[in-house]
Amino acid sequence: MYCEMSKEIKFDETALIEYLSEIKSKIEFPLTEVSIIDIINFDGGNAFKRPGNQKNWHTWVNSKEIARSRPGWAIIDREIGRTIIDLQKCKELEIYHHSIFEKPTSALFGYMNEVIGKLSEKGIQLTHTWLAYFAPGKGYTRHYHSTNEDYFRVLHIPILTDEATKMRFFSDHDINGLSPIETFHMQAGHCYMIDGSVVHDAINTSNQPRWHFCSVAYDFENNFAMGRGGREAFENQRQQAKDWEHFVKTGNGPKFLDWK
Repeated sequence: MYCEMSKEIKFDETALIEYLSEIKSKIEFPLTEVSIIDIINFDGGNAFKRPGNQKNWHTWVNSKEIARSRPGWAIIDREIGRTIIDLQKCKELEIYHHSIFEKPTSALFGYMNEVIGKLSEKGIQLTHTWLAYFAPGKGYTRHYHSTNEDYFRVLHIPILTDEATKMRFFSDHDINGLSPIETFHMQAGHCYMIDGSVVHDAINTSNQPRWHFCSVAYDFENNFAMGRGGREAFENQRQQAKDWEHFVKTGNGPKFLDWK
């Protein structure tokens, strides 16, 4: 299973919609077909002046075509479970690993404080956290976020959705994405965890916008059966991310990071 719903964690749909209404009234930039509004990111600040996700390396590493290894400034080799990061490129772009994203933005207010508080009480460590908007008829193209040996889990809470919005997962060998191995519709107010190391896309074929709360999350208390993502995995990634941050800020240290 690549997408799992928690049987115990659920949120008030009306309160989520009210929060979203306030968010939409504050946005100062035009929403595109797919837009991101940061709630927790690298440097905090005003989330309403520009689209989010600007300093997370996963934004930059995703490509339009899926391949076993991806040439360029970051190489993800899924056969041997390795990710090699070119830190010089990270310095040029000023981008970082999500595990050190911990500063709230102006989008953290009202009911969202309760949502994040409840997740924390359940032992779920959030890192980069955002609202994801899909315009009607739009969505994400196929992508993945890590090797099969690496940890990448994304927590989703649908806020505004429709039965025609789906998340689809594909085999590594199905390059054209013609035959998903699993397809899910996520229900509003429920809490889901997805495996980001699996090739996936998300589509909104309805005539309504789709809004999800999303976060790269570590489940310390095994709320989900997906496994991994405990405190040891988080601390290991966070230490590597701090070495990464040090290079981006100072230029000192190895120029390549063999992510483990």
